[in-house]
Order: sequence, then C-alpha cells, then structure tokens
Amino acid sequence: MKLITLFNLPLNPEAVGFIDQTNFKISLAVPAGTDITNLPPAVNISSGATLSPQPGTLQNFANPVVYAVT
Repeated sequence: MKLITLFNLPLNPEAVGFIDQTNFKISLAVPAGTDITNLPPAVNISSGATLSPQPGTLQNFANPVVYAVT
C-alpha cells in the first residue's frame, strides 16, 4: 500500500503530524502565533510510492493542502 508514513513541520519545537490512514488525513498542532503560510514539510512515503507535491515544497497551511500518493 502506498502511504505517507511521516509528516512533520520544521518548527521549534518540531510539529509532528498524526497520520490517520483510514480517513486519509494528517493533523498536527503548532505553537500559537506560528506563521503557517510558507512552510516546507518533511514527508516520508512508503517504498515505491511517489508524492505530489514533492516533500519540502513550501506550502500555505492556512487552508487544507492535498497530497497525492501514487
């Protein structure tokens, strides 16, 4: 199965994502006041999978971001 296996944001402290593989959602908490409009997430995927957009691509998390794992 092709999955996202890790999703973190490079903050201090690092924001570690909770991955809900059943509902295909990732959630995480960031410190209050954090600018979430231009962050490059660290993303790991299962072997043989590809991800779009690419890991490390700057994202605006003020609104939901959709990742495609194929």
